[in-house]
Amino acid sequence: MDAHLIMDAHLLKKENILKVNILAPFIKRYRYKKSLNVLSEQTRALIPSSILFASGKALLIKNPKSATTSLAESIFWWETGRHFKGENIHGDRSLKQGIHNYPRLVEGMLDESCLKVTVVRDPLSRCVSGFKNFVLAQNNISAKRHIPFLKKLGLVESSDASKSYDIFLDYIQLCKELSVERMDPHFRPQIYNLRPDLVKYGFIGRVEHLGADIKKLEMRLGLKSINQNLQQQEQIKANPSRVKFEPSQQQRIRTNDLFSEDYNWLKSLFPGEYEPKD
Repeated sequence: MDAHLIMDAHLLKKENILKVNILAPFIKRYRYKKSLNVLSEQTRALIPSSILFASGKALLIKNPKSATTSLAESIFWWETGRHFKGENIHGDRSLKQGIHNYPRLVEGMLDESCLKVTVVRDPLSRCVSGFKNFVLAQNNISAKRHIPFLKKLGLVESSDASKSYDIFLDYIQLCKELSVERMDPHFRPQIYNLRPDLVKYGFIGRVEHLGADIKKLEMRLGLKSINQNLQQQEQIKANPSRVKFEPSQQQRIRTNDLFSEDYNWLKSLFPGEYEPKD
């Protein structure tokens, strides 16, 4: 398999800054994109996955496969007082997210008084969840982008789950070797999704304690408490997959190695809570 094929056809494309600057005076969406130019290239990449909320007092930076939908729907409740009834909260225009809000999101990123918020997850659990979601169930909208490349690595319909997981890990390793910053954020190590070296986070929640951490965030920002029914929905959505799969010891060791950056970071944040599972 030609690694350059994945690089050209699959990894996320870098924004063409020259094109953005040329078209900004004529096309509104490029004016919004140009507002990102005040940020470094690495920080700029966080804006499309951010939500400004609590009257501009907080900025969520999403970490895919870490209850981002649950937290985004919590923000919808806090902002509107209503349950989210649509199909895709990440495209909802009621929230301050997406390209039309880039200027405000940039302001939130630059404002030191704006609380930077995110959620993290045990790296092994996150990787297995991504595998079940994208490979076994193929119920993520982005799965169809990955399956052709996984098939080039040997994935076939008749493969058992364990063999398919090995191929999935091969795929992650190859993407990391080519360009970790251009990987799909669902599979990319969390430390590259969130860039704690560039962003000073004031609140980091954990999928494993999602309900309690949402309550802490409510209290810290003075937000309207989510009602009990919605809270129960949030906890269920934190891990919606019903597909069963448990990696072998050898697979766990390899997964831990692929996500060693995450384990080292998370162990420093939450001592004793995130240890690799052999």
